[in-house]
Amino acid sequence: MLTQQHKTGLVLAFLLGLADIAFLAALSADSEDRPPVAIVVLSVAIGVVTLVLVAAAWRSPSWPVMIAIIVLRVVSGLGDIPGMFQSAGIVVTSVVHLLVSIVCIALLRDWIRRPAPAERAQHRVA
Repeated sequence: MLTQQHKTGLVLAFLLGLADIAFLAALSADSEDRPPVAIVVLSVAIGVVTLVLVAAAWRSPSWPVMIAIIVLRVVSGLGDIPGMFQSAGIVVTSVVHLLVSIVCIALLRDWIRRPAPAERAQHRVA
């Protein structure tokens, strides 16, 4: 069952997934700050998978789906670290994305602990 905290975390994960997909626009820039194509493709893939998993979690939250969302947000957040050593605009974007990722993970942290079998049975009955 999703609490308000979990729903907020999923909304943030959805928005972060959209931001990961929007990173595709970085390839069209004609600047020296353009990221490698492989990094952009990885970011877009993480974003698309996040969107699919958030939709699945919203309908029927389960431990594997929620853990997958958390792991994808951690990987995406770690991808912001190299941005901290770029130009000022990229640093600001990376910091904001990283901070929102941390808030998202904090809101979904209850799912990190796998529910005990008795708890899972209670959720099915309810």
